[in-house]
Amino acid sequence: MRDIALSMLILGLLPLIIVQPYIGVLAWSWLGYMNPHRLTYGFAYSLPWVQIVALLTLAGMFYAREKWAPPSSAITWLIAAFLFWTAVTTLFAFSGDAAWPSFEKFVKIQAMILATLVLVRGQTKIHWLVVVIAFSIGFYGIKGGIFTILTGGGNRVLGPAGSFITDNNALALALCIVLPLFRYLHLQATHRWSRMGFMLCMVLITLAVLATYSRGGMLGLAAVGMFLLLKSRKRAGFLIVALLAVPLLLSVMPDKWASRMNTITDYQTEGSAVSRIETWRFAVNLGLDRPARGGGFGASTNSTIFWRYAPPNASKPRAVHSIFFQVLAEHGFVGLGLFLALLIAGWRSCNAIRRQTFEDPEKKWAYDLASMLQVSLVAYAVAGAFLPLPYFDLIYQLLAIIALVRVQFVAEPVAAKSRRAARPNVEALS
Repeated sequence: MRDIALSMLILGLLPLIIVQPYIGVLAWSWLGYMNPHRLTYGFAYSLPWVQIVALLTLAGMFYAREKWAPPSSAITWLIAAFLFWTAVTTLFAFSGDAAWPSFEKFVKIQAMILATLVLVRGQTKIHWLVVVIAFSIGFYGIKGGIFTILTGGGNRVLGPAGSFITDNNALALALCIVLPLFRYLHLQATHRWSRMGFMLCMVLITLAVLATYSRGGMLGLAAVGMFLLLKSRKRAGFLIVALLAVPLLLSVMPDKWASRMNTITDYQTEGSAVSRIETWRFAVNLGLDRPARGGGFGASTNSTIFWRYAPPNASKPRAVHSIFFQVLAEHGFVGLGLFLALLIAGWRSCNAIRRQTFEDPEKKWAYDLASMLQVSLVAYAVAGAFLPLPYFDLIYQLLAIIALVRVQFVAEPVAAKSRRAARPNVEALS
C-alpha cells in the first residue's frame, strides 16, 4: 500500500515539474533528503525516483520560457571552481575505477545545485524550499525523538537506508544542520500554535541527535546551541526553553550514552578516536606528497593507499572521518583551499545580508534566514570535522540559498538604488 501511494504521488508530480521546474527542485530535495521510498517494502523501494525527478527538472529548466542565469556571486564561482578541480584530481586519481563513479555522482549533485540557483527566485520560493529541506531531514529527528522517549534512549537513531544519512554519525550531522532552519521557521511563524509546534520540533530533533550516540554530533549540537543564542533575535524566550529542556533531555539518556560521551575528553585511550587521528595523519602525508592533485575520489578509503601514507604506528585502514582531511587526501591542498573558501564565502555572504537587512522590517525574514544559515555552517564545520561528508548535497544547496538571498535581496536592490542616485535629475537641469 505504501508503494502504491508514494508512486501515485510522485507520478502526479512529474507533469507539474515539466511545466513548473521549480516544483522539481522541491521534489528533488524531498526525495533526496527524506528518501521516502526507503520507507516502503515493495517495488517503490529501489526505483530511481531521485534521478527521474532530476532529469525532468533539468529538462524543464532548459526549455522554460522564462530564462534566468545563476546569480553572479563568490559562492557560485567557488562551487564551479571546486567542481572543476575535482575533475582534475579525478583525471590523476590513484584509482580511476573508484574515482570516476564518485565524480559522476558529485556532478549530478552540482547539476541540481545549478537548478536551485537558476529556478528559485523570490522570497516565497526560497521560504518553501527551506521548509521542504527542514522537514525532509527533520522528519527523522522528530520521529527519532519520539522513539527515544518511548524506548528510554537505549537504541541508536539511524537514517534511511541507502542515503547520505544512513549512518548514525551522518544523521546527527544532518539534524544539527537543519535544527537552525526550524529556529528560522519559529521566528517567522505568526500564530502561537505554529511557534509552539516549531519549538517542539526543535526539542525532539535535539533529543534525536543525542540518541544517535554520535560524539561528533554532540559537539555539533553544542556549537549550534551556542551560536543560536548569539545569532537569534528574541533570545530571552529561547534561552529559557533551552535551560528547561536540556537537563530534561539529558535525563532521558541511559548510563551507556554518558559513558560514550565521556570518551570525547579521554580520546587517548579510546580506540576509535586514536584510529581517527591516524587517518588524519595519513591524509596530511598524502596531501604533502601530492599537494596539488591529491589522490582523487576514493583515495581516503583505499587500504593500499592507506598503508603507503599511514603513520608508522597505524593499527588498521579506516575511512578519513573529517570533511577537511578527506578533501585534503582526495583533492590536495588546492581542493582543500577551494572547499574552505566556499564555506568562508557562505559565512561572509550571510554577514553581508545581516548588515543590509537589519533595519529593514520588510526584509527581517532575510536577516533571520542568513543568521540561521550561519549556524548551519557552524554545525557542518564542527560536526563535519569528525565525519566524512564533504560532498553532502545539503550543504551545497544551503550555500546556493545564501547566494540567492544575497543577490536578489541585497546586491541587486543596492545596485538599482545606486543607478537611480547616479541618474541626472532632468527637471533640476532644466
